[in-house]
Amino acid sequence: MSRRGDGVFRCGAKWGFALRLDTTERPRRQLLRRGFPREQDAQAAKLHVLMLVEEGRRHGDRGRRKVGDLVFDWPRNRPELPTIEEIRRLLGARRDPRQAAPTLGEWLGTWLRTKRYKKETSQVNWRHQVEAYLVPHLGDVPLDELWVEDLADMLDRVEARNEVIRECRAAGRSVPPDPRDPRKVHRVTGPAAQRHMFTTLSGALEAAVEAGYISRNPCRLRAARDLLPEVEEAEAAAWSADQVVTFLDHVRDDRLAPLLELVLLYGLRRGEACGLRWADLDLDTGRLAVRRQLVYLGGRVVESTPKTKRSRRELTLDPDTVAVLRQHRRSVARERLLAGEAYADRDLVFGRPDGSPTPPYEVTFRFQALAREAGLPVIKLHEARHTAATLGLRAGVSAKVMSQRLGHSSPAFTTARYQHVLAEMDAEAAAAVGALVPRRRAEETGS
Repeated sequence: MSRRGDGVFRCGAKWGFALRLDTTERPRRQLLRRGFPREQDAQAAKLHVLMLVEEGRRHGDRGRRKVGDLVFDWPRNRPELPTIEEIRRLLGARRDPRQAAPTLGEWLGTWLRTKRYKKETSQVNWRHQVEAYLVPHLGDVPLDELWVEDLADMLDRVEARNEVIRECRAAGRSVPPDPRDPRKVHRVTGPAAQRHMFTTLSGALEAAVEAGYISRNPCRLRAARDLLPEVEEAEAAAWSADQVVTFLDHVRDDRLAPLLELVLLYGLRRGEACGLRWADLDLDTGRLAVRRQLVYLGGRVVESTPKTKRSRRELTLDPDTVAVLRQHRRSVARERLLAGEAYADRDLVFGRPDGSPTPPYEVTFRFQALAREAGLPVIKLHEARHTAATLGLRAGVSAKVMSQRLGHSSPAFTTARYQHVLAEMDAEAAAAVGALVPRRRAEETGS
């Protein structure tokens, strides 16, 4: 063995180097590594170790010792040393560089626990995405090894499962079990659901970047975004003014008629209507405030905040609607007297006869049943909200005011969402102006 003054030495046909480093166990511990095929390889490895140690010093005594521990584990427990950027990221996040990154499944569990103070509806949705899709398909992948190819494999497997479900449904057969599909009810995972899954994963990976586990979120790469299917938004159905009148006349004696009127004329979401309290109504001034909503989660009705900040809003009611609500209040008072002590007084405007909350899905079923009875096209209850928007725009209400009344994020969203209505109104306006100023055609004048 021939040594040189810089710590690099030759050992037979190979090369090595020696250094003394501080570790958690003891200071000035000798690091001896050999087996490099060339002298420059040994020099490069030694320089890299010194640069790692210097980066550790920048993070104090703890960082210096952690780097020393890491280097002495190499190459026995890890085939190669991390880069300077990786060490800087790990130490900056106060992570032990010797510890392997968690799997994606482990990290998703940690990430979900950080969301425990978020809205319950959001927590349930995130947990569903994690348990139904992300963990079954990607849970075993080390977090720092996850890449675009893994995302592509997941989406390919989801689409393959979709084909199985479609074939079974078409043939009237039960869907066979799949270890990667733990859902109790097997439905096709459409483009919107796949994008929701992707958004949940991206949020968890962004938190992993902030925590120092990974340096980059693969979901934010263009190659990953290009994997997602396009969502084709079908134009929402809406009733005409005459159809709304027909419906309201038909349901006049139904106990949910006032609720359905608020959806059809004022665009309340069904959860907002179900969560409405008498304290939110001022019938003397004709004002209604949207402050909460009811949602159905895990077999129970849960009170939650409105969908967005702009969903918190106040609306002015027309005199006819105020009269309907006054009559409804008298009906609720009679129900309360009949129920006696069994009445669960929650101040709900549209509770059940015993005062308990009305599940939003019951409103949907009742609405569609009443539409069939009235001989009208059966539309979704959310399309009744679209009906309110369409009627308002056709009545000449500006997109800005309709946006505020519907609780949309911005007037631009309202304009884009109902562009087809505005285009029809534009054509009607052009025809009206033309009719107001009749002109003879050029060929009739001989010019």
